[in-house]
Amino acid sequence: MRVVVGFGINPEVSVRHSAATTQKVPAEIDMSIAGTSVNVAFSLRRHGHSVHLIGMIGRGCPYEGFLSQALRAQGVTHNLMRVKEKTSIAVVDLPESGPMTLFSEKSRYLKNPCEAVQRVVRQKRPTHIMATGVTPQDADLVEAMFDVVTSEVVRVFNPRFQLIQERQMFERLLAKSTVVSANEEEFLNYSGNGHVTFGDMAKLHRFGPQLVLVTQDARGAMLSTSTGITIRQPAVQIGKFADEVGAGDCFLAHFTHGLASGLGEAKAMEFAAAVAAIKVTKIGGSNVPTLDEIKHHLAQILTLAG
Repeated sequence: MRVVVGFGINPEVSVRHSAATTQKVPAEIDMSIAGTSVNVAFSLRRHGHSVHLIGMIGRGCPYEGFLSQALRAQGVTHNLMRVKEKTSIAVVDLPESGPMTLFSEKSRYLKNPCEAVQRVVRQKRPTHIMATGVTPQDADLVEAMFDVVTSEVVRVFNPRFQLIQERQMFERLLAKSTVVSANEEEFLNYSGNGHVTFGDMAKLHRFGPQLVLVTQDARGAMLSTSTGITIRQPAVQIGKFADEVGAGDCFLAHFTHGLASGLGEAKAMEFAAAVAAIKVTKIGGSNVPTLDEIKHHLAQILTLAG
């Protein structure tokens, strides 16, 4: 599978510290690469797929070299486009005691490089396009990316809460998508219902998507297909919970991999749930499970299942 994924990329700074009340607190600080598109790209690359990431960063970004080097280290080819006011950044606060806290700063676009994005997509000739963490700012870019490929290309659309609130914009992108994936809160914002139902999910098929996926954190995930198949996938528990950040991206990436590998919808959902269960035992959005971890835990799950 040849994948083009966009557009979320950012540095993630984690700070481990004591609960001291002095002015200068002893701390261990680390910087890694993160972002919804990065999480998906790294997961798919682990399975040997050809992955190209289109990332949007700030003009004069001081982290560009770091981000590019981190992508190269994982075998992800990329275009980093300097089109934002500044590069988005996330800070993870990890005290010795007390809950983890995530602070994230988003930045506005100075311009939307639709033609540049289309040139990259044409050059890469993908079998799959994945637009992840899509906000209203990204909508024109996603539309440009989806419009430049043929109907045979799988177009995966993963909107954020803010975009779903823009109902007309959301439905316009639905019409161009093969797969739409949202978390429960995001989906309920659109349906207006108090809980997710397969009936509400099926309503999205009339706009175009063949598959509608809703992830539900510790309660698993639900899938509806345009052919009438419905799947309720329970969550899997492996080890001690540490961090939910990036679990939805991990689920989507491994569900996509499962389908592309011929597993079928039900098995792809099981596989994605198992890998997401490994992911939540790790701290950090881009800290995706390795192939060895996946093989080990899948064997463990099969044993427990009898």
